[in-house]
Amino acid sequence: MPKRFVIFDIWGDYGHFKKYFTTSSPLTFSVPPRTAIIGLTSAIIGLEKNEYLSLMTKDKADISIRIINPIKKIRISQN
Repeated sequence: MPKRFVIFDIWGDYGHFKKYFTTSSPLTFSVPPRTAIIGLTSAIIGLEKNEYLSLMTKDKADISIRIINPIKKIRISQN
């Protein structure tokens, strides 16, 4: 079976991808983790929430990202 690809560009002024090992810390990944990419891709192609988990496993779906613009980190103080 030939491989099929979904390719798209996304961008945003801000993004926060919370690190799983923190509870209240504002630590964030610099790039979206695999789970965020899978959820975003599944929403774009129209998969239901209970459907995409079985279709996007590591052995069925290869995920790759490319950084086009430099990543900027901004610290926002909160009191």
